[in-house]
Amino acid sequence: MQGEMVWTLWKLVIFALTVGAAYMLVSELYPDVEARLIRDRLVEAIDRKKIKSPVLKLLYPIWNSYAGVMRRYKLVEYRQNIQKQILQAGMTEQMTVDHFLAAKVFFTVVVPIILAVAIDSFRKPLGIILAAVLGFFFADLWLKSMIKDRQSKILRTLPLSVDLLTLTVEAGLDFAGGIQRVVEKGPPGPLQEELKTLLQDIRLGTTRANALRAMEERCAMIEVTSFTSVLIQADQLGASIGPVLRMQAERMRSERFSRAEKMGAEAASKIIFPMIIFIMPAVFIILIGPLILKMIYGPK
Repeated sequence: MQGEMVWTLWKLVIFALTVGAAYMLVSELYPDVEARLIRDRLVEAIDRKKIKSPVLKLLYPIWNSYAGVMRRYKLVEYRQNIQKQILQAGMTEQMTVDHFLAAKVFFTVVVPIILAVAIDSFRKPLGIILAAVLGFFFADLWLKSMIKDRQSKILRTLPLSVDLLTLTVEAGLDFAGGIQRVVEKGPPGPLQEELKTLLQDIRLGTTRANALRAMEERCAMIEVTSFTSVLIQADQLGASIGPVLRMQAERMRSERFSRAEKMGAEAASKIIFPMIIFIMPAVFIILIGPLILKMIYGPK
């Protein structure tokens, strides 16, 4: 009975994939001309960029094959939210919202198949449904992990970059020149890319305040928001940027030390559970093991 249900499920999956392939084929043969031109421009823009993520490199051709179909589903608010997350993850040059939606559909179909082949319990209808739900939200979890990783890298390099910017501004350079020196000499990473984008926006005619607000939106971090807000306020009041940057650099250094002390204090409590599970049993075996062996095999 269970084998018949699994075979029925496989037939449904194969039928769904066949219908989807036929739909994409018809869409390619008889496309809407304007939508096709827009999609081709988007695909070319993505293809010209270097894809850094190994997952995207491996699965991008599959997602790209039916990303154009996802454009027909409006979902305005959801698309805006995903676009914002892609911006915060720094992946606007690697994928679009259509690629992300295509990835969600891909994982919704593939994850149940993989789990059904690997684990017998996922061949049951309830297991298949749970696996499909897991696959549907897998892309969201992956994107949020990319955002978190990028924010941690920005937070790690922010104090040093602010120190360099402070030194260059106090040495006589203007704000744009200081940003240029930080981009050239600062630590590589997402913050360097953000500062490069900030510098490009200023050189293209964007006001310093608007360029800083755009950087704040891309990073979506309290530390960056505090930094940009102080600079925007100083720019609006006409105050000198050098002392403001010096105060920001000192504050960020103190916050960095505070975070390090907090993480050190939390490490002591986090290590208790691994000690109980892995270390304490070994200690008890070493201490009590000889006594037990002596009681069992010793002279009577």
